Amino acid sequence: IEPKATIPIALLVKAIERISEEIRIDKEGIQNDGSFFQHGRRLYSGGYGRSFAYDIAQLIYVLQNTKYQLSSDKIELMLTHVLDGVRHMTQGDAFDMAAINRELARKDAIKTGILKKALELMLETEDMPRKDEIKSYLVSIEGGKQLEGTKLFSEAMMLCHHNNGVYVGAKFHSDKLWDQDTCNSEGELCYNMTYGTHTNIMRDGSEYLNILPLWDFSKIPGTTARSESDEVLQAIFDKHNWCCDPLPNSHYGCKQTGDKAVIFEKAEHDLITCFVSDFAFDGGFVSLGAGLKDAKKQNDILVTTIDQCFKNGEIVREDRSVIHHGIRYTELDSTKMDFEIIKAEGDWKRLNPHRVKDTVNGELLLLTIPHNEINKDKYAYMISSNDIEVQTVKVIKNDEQVQAILTPDNKIMAVFHQTCSFTYENKEYFGNEKEIIIQ
Repeated sequence: IEPKATIPIALLVKAIERISEEIRIDKEGIQNDGSFFQHGRRLYSGGYGRSFAYDIAQLIYVLQNTKYQLSSDKIELMLTHVLDGVRHMTQGDAFDMAAINRELARKDAIKTGILKKALELMLETEDMPRKDEIKSYLVSIEGGKQLEGTKLFSEAMMLCHHNNGVYVGAKFHSDKLWDQDTCNSEGELCYNMTYGTHTNIMRDGSEYLNILPLWDFSKIPGTTARSESDEVLQAIFDKHNWCCDPLPNSHYGCKQTGDKAVIFEKAEHDLITCFVSDFAFDGGFVSLGAGLKDAKKQNDILVTTIDQCFKNGEIVREDRSVIHHGIRYTELDSTKMDFEIIKAEGDWKRLNPHRVKDTVNGELLLLTIPHNEINKDKYAYMISSNDIEVQTVKVIKNDEQVQAILTPDNKIMAVFHQTCSFTYENKEYFGNEKEIIIQ
């Protein structure tokens, strides 16, 4: 469609040039790994990144078949953001909560929303590259076949694993990233997301839809923390004023080789310390925690949360696994987990005092590892699809020096927290501090 004569061409060209400048790799916006940052070094692929994709998709659609169309390199970079970035952070019609940041405080925020409209506009744009991938992504959002594969976002310190119909996303942190965003009074209860290790586990995207008013924010999936009330978490936020601060964590790392990936960090917060490593491979996802210490000596109220999601159908306890909604949660090594069903009621006003009261009710499944004498200073569990046979995974070592597993295809995956070695089946494996091996 040619611009109407009433629009000054010079102004149109200037506007397009200015918009094009924003489609670039920089400290904010699109990153080298396909993630999207906003408000500093914060992951916002499912927040500002979603809106960015929609705005650019509209522009490309309107400018098609005109000499004013964006350059091919700008269009390709926008597709990198969408297909190599946000696509890996979604399951069904839902974003991984880590990609949304403070917008979690808003109703329906985890839904793909205008991203779906962006994909539809892309498909209607002539000469749009990668249309098969765009169509496949749109089909998955509408409940069709889901993405399969693993993507490590090294800039964002996030590992996204789609395997046998189950998605697991793990968001870790580093001293290159900023804390959780808390503008406009949103996100102030999300303190336990600020130090990383938190996960999202999804089958169809309904697991966390509008669950936040009901959540126990001291039990965010993937984290280890004390059981604390909203009031205590709010007081921690008020005391630390951690908005817009880079994180002090310097012990972290990640690596991907083929379909296998590892991400780790030394999580430290409120006098709690824990070495955490997550491993993704064909057949499942394993999380190990070791060297857990609480300088307040309150281990009896420390809890590692595996999941806190909406209850969806029958829950089965089978040997060392809990099966729910087609997802299998399995105890590894000496770990013992608890689960309970909680009838909860909450309100969106809890997440932002400026919002209108809007009550939510629901039943939640809470899966936890209490750090009693059995699980005193470590944990190990696996997440997998119940559509496949139970995979055999062995925890080879899990302490402050090394965290290592043997995968179902007999590959060693290990994180070295110190320069040292370990022996498995008469073979010695050596690594430097913060080194990862996949072999």
